[in-house]
Amino acid sequence: MNLPHVAVPTGTCAGWNLRRAGFAEGGLCSLTGSFMPCPETADATDGRAPPAERHADAAAQSLADQRLMLAADIPMVMGAAPPARPGTRPVPVRAGAGG
Repeated sequence: MNLPHVAVPTGTCAGWNLRRAGFAEGGLCSLTGSFMPCPETADATDGRAPPAERHADAAAQSLADQRLMLAADIPMVMGAAPPARPGTRPVPVRAGAGG
């Protein structure tokens, strides 16, 4: 079971890093991993949906529908969600969610 803010990813994680131009471009650069954030707006060159279009409240409602979370707890869980990225606001909750 994933909490709603985990069920709505804000980017893609990879288990590797590749070197940039001028530093053995394309070569493996340790196995510490990397994070590629989703685009802020719809982008024809990136098939991933922006975080604002991924509705965490729908994931929360799904948990409530499956009786894995109380519907009354949805606003509290969504309010406690960490920001989508450091320095940004959490993924917005659509009006009428949680009821």
